[in-house]
Amino acid sequence: PGNKVSAVYQVALSVVERDAPELAANLTKSAGTGIGLEFRESGLSLNAKNDRVLKAGMVFNVTLGFQNLQTQTSNPKSQNFSLLLADTVIVTDSGHDVVTSLSSKAVKDVAYSFNEDEEEEEEEQPKVKAGSNGTEALYSK
Repeated sequence: PGNKVSAVYQVALSVVERDAPELAANLTKSAGTGIGLEFRESGLSLNAKNDRVLKAGMVFNVTLGFQNLQTQTSNPKSQNFSLLLADTVIVTDSGHDVVTSLSSKAVKDVAYSFNEDEEEEEEEQPKVKAGSNGTEALYSK
């Protein structure tokens, strides 16, 4: 609390420039957005130009995104890709709390691979758990 929103983006940018300078040009122009009455609060974008001040109780979807990345593959459709890593963070009186810290970050839980030989298939819609009335906390990976 007390820091400008733009400081969040500047920290993300400085980490990328220090640890992976070759990816700095691919970094998205925002490090996330506030969550409030709307999922993406337009006035709380975590970018280099936002001078709003962080206050305890604010909630953010903090993202580190890279766009226009390229890989060597035989399928030209899958040579360009993007990557987005995200956490939900609450600003507290003493700093911050990463709400998604209990979610597994193990490779087996978050890694995806794509079969380059298959045609694109329609994604299967997730099934809603029967008996869930929305009043209890459900954790997912």
